[in-house]
Amino acid sequence: MKLRKLLFILLCMTIIILPSCGEPEPDHEQLLSEIGENNRIKNEKRKEFMESEIYQTASLYIDSTLEDCFPDHEYEFTLEPGTFYNTELPAYSDFSENEVTRKEFFSKAYLSIYVKPAEDDNTNMQAAAKKLVDKQISGRINSDRFNHDYYKLDAEKGTAELVLVPEV
Repeated sequence: MKLRKLLFILLCMTIIILPSCGEPEPDHEQLLSEIGENNRIKNEKRKEFMESEIYQTASLYIDSTLEDCFPDHEYEFTLEPGTFYNTELPAYSDFSENEVTRKEFFSKAYLSIYVKPAEDDNTNMQAAAKKLVDKQISGRINSDRFNHDYYKLDAEKGTAELVLVPEV
């Protein structure tokens, strides 16, 4: 009986170890170098986006729109480059005057908004989310700081859809 167990264990170990034999060891230095280079490029893209005139204009637009939609509330938002390439930014110079440009800008950028509820808050979040969509803003309004449930805003489709994230 002991011999069978020993043979079974040896057979299992052979099956586990055998596939890894003969595979070349990955070049960890090269992989780390590639990851570092990708991160550097992403950070440069983000920095250029954050320093651009369109970022400043869009941030002011978002701020004034949130002030209109959520008076007497504290809020914060993050605006990230999303799928923008820095060579595209000058094409959005008419952001302030052009609804189509705003829709396109927000469809490419990543916007996340958090509105802190007031003590006796009776704000209709769905109606407020729809107002943001009507102002050509796409992105998301989070129900809390932890990005649980949120409203997905899509100005191009004209929708403000509640997305329920299941608890773990």
